[in-house]
This record gives sequence, structure tokens and C-alpha cells, in this order.
Amino acid sequence: MRHLLSVTAVVLGFALPAVAQEPNPLLQHHQLAVGTGVLGYFSGGAPGTGGTWDVRYAYTPIPFVSVEAGYVGAASEAAFAGSTVVTILEGDGRFNPLPGARLSPYALVGVGWGAFSGTETHSDNGTVVVPFGVGADYALNDRWGVGGRFTYRLTANDHIGDNQVSADNWQMVARLAAQF
Repeated sequence: MRHLLSVTAVVLGFALPAVAQEPNPLLQHHQLAVGTGVLGYFSGGAPGTGGTWDVRYAYTPIPFVSVEAGYVGAASEAAFAGSTVVTILEGDGRFNPLPGARLSPYALVGVGWGAFSGTETHSDNGTVVVPFGVGADYALNDRWGVGGRFTYRLTANDHIGDNQVSADNWQMVARLAAQF
């Protein structure tokens, strides 16, 4: 009996460390990202496609889910006089089906506030925006990553300018991220 207990203890001593999960260095809880890309509109009379930039902070409380806060800015030439300047503050929830993988795709949905202002012909006090989209992050190492995303934003009862074109927009962004 004593010999059986000794053998069991030795086997468990080797087996338990193999069963225990090592922490994944690619699965970080915090991410700070900056990006640049293109923003455009789905309405025919809306301002043309223009440059965009964003800054985002993401927190991952559990491996499959991240919450994210972001600032989006954009500028484009309008179909009418002047330029359109966009400022959006939004919060997103991200579903990550492959947490900790070097290439991690995700889907997102959220809510925010956006202002669409013209430099010459109009201004706007703001509206609710509902962003949703898809993206992917690629971990270069345990601290740095790159990524890209496509976001579509619905706007609540908002129009740009006097000609009442919709402010619904799309955005494609490439990003550099620090993970910690």
C-alpha cells in the first residue's frame, strides 16, 4: 500500500504541472491603440470620402469579451461649400472568438455620440451613433500588435448640412497597439 501511494504521488507530481495551463503571454488585459484610415458616407449627396484617425482603449475582463472606449475624428471635402469635420466618442463591446491567438478576429457593436460639422454652411449639435463591425488584431509580440477594422455607424435622426443628407458612415482603419 505504501508503494502504491508513493507511485501515485510521483505520477501526480509529473501529471499536474502538465495539466495546469501556462498563462498566455499574448492574452493581455489592456490595449491602447492609434489608427488612421478612410471614412465615407452611404448617402449619395453626403461629403466625399476623407481621412480619419482614432484612439482607443480596450479592457479584456474575460478572454472572449473586450470593452472599448474610443475617439474618432475625420475630415472630408463636402459636396456643398466647405469641409465636413467629424468627432465621435463611442463605446464598443468586442467578441473575440480566438482569445490569445496571434491573429485574433473580432466582431463589435456599441453606442456613442457624434458631431458632423461643416466649416462654411452648417453646424450640428450632435447625434447618437450605433457602431458595428469586424476587425482583426495581430500580435507582433506580447507587448505590440497591429490590426485593422471595418466599422459601419448608423446615426439617429442626423443630417449633414442644409441639403439633409444622411450622416450614416463607414470607416476602415489600420492600427498600432500597445498591450499591457
